[in-house]
Amino acid sequence: MNPKFVPPNSRAIFFDAVGTLITPCPSAVDVYHEAGKRYGLALDRATIAERFQKRFRQEEEHDRAADWRVDESRERQRWWNIVQGVFAELHQPAQLFEDLWSHFARPEAWRLADGLDAVFTNALQSGLVLGVASNFDRRLHQILDGHCQFRGVTHRIISSETGWRKPALRFFQRVIESAQCRPDEMIFVGDQPETDAEGAHLAGMRAILLMPEGSPPRSIPTIHQLTELL
Repeated sequence: MNPKFVPPNSRAIFFDAVGTLITPCPSAVDVYHEAGKRYGLALDRATIAERFQKRFRQEEEHDRAADWRVDESRERQRWWNIVQGVFAELHQPAQLFEDLWSHFARPEAWRLADGLDAVFTNALQSGLVLGVASNFDRRLHQILDGHCQFRGVTHRIISSETGWRKPALRFFQRVIESAQCRPDEMIFVGDQPETDAEGAHLAGMRAILLMPEGSPPRSIPTIHQLTELL
């Protein structure tokens, strides 16, 4: 691994999932657009994207007010609220919601990040504990199990199972406990400055921000693609 980002004393490296290792393909907006059409809704992609982002932010604020405490039912409720917000014209969105819930549980609905296989192989060859730590629900197990590249990932920390979402300190404490390392011996790689990088940093871990575009915070080591870790 690149010592600029992964110092020689590192014993474990954990990655965020969505936006870092996996990305919806087709995009969430495209999937929602097609789902809406199947149910007779003529919503354009721009409207769907605007509504999605607005409701997603509202759900994030709800969890922030709850000190980031979650469980499986809360994660499902989150997406139910988002679907209702996007498809406000549909009076009975239950079946559409189930269609979307099932779609995003399928491994083939997700594209792996470029260079993921090489980075994982190198990390394991370097003797690092390899893990995924994500704000998600139990569907993530099915997604990861469906891609052979994740076979070497021995640790999975999922918010709905731990009871806390990133950036909660207790989430990252669970990551540290899982790896059985000191925080300063651990690397956390994610794509969100607050949720991933700042949360991990506050827990005492070394944080790396994956940001292909835009201006990253100066205080956080940043990569533009995963292969920079090699």
